[in-house]
Amino acid sequence: MSQTAKPDRTGLSLEIFPPKKEEEFDNIFSFLKETAKLHPDFISCTYGAGGSRAGKTIEIASYIQKELKIDAIAHITCVGLPEKILRETAPPYRKPASTMYWHCAGTGPRI
Repeated sequence: MSQTAKPDRTGLSLEIFPPKKEEEFDNIFSFLKETAKLHPDFISCTYGAGGSRAGKTIEIASYIQKELKIDAIAHITCVGLPEKILRETAPPYRKPASTMYWHCAGTGPRI
């Protein structure tokens, strides 16, 4: 990703979401193969609020990294996520051998 942020270069990034229905999940891999032809600098994969698709996010980001050889960002929205769920979700993202990035983001509640 070091080549992405250069003033003389336009980069391309994509964001995907794991399908909500299990029967649609296999289609994501063929979609990603086609999308890889665009040569994105990285692909961000996120999941729904509350971590409902966290395991699928890890599986998809791993596929992007290992099979497509494209940098992947596994995106976790932490705002509003209970600490217990975050602690259960985080370990696969922190594996020493992993080259995935882990991005925590969110907007706090307005007071």
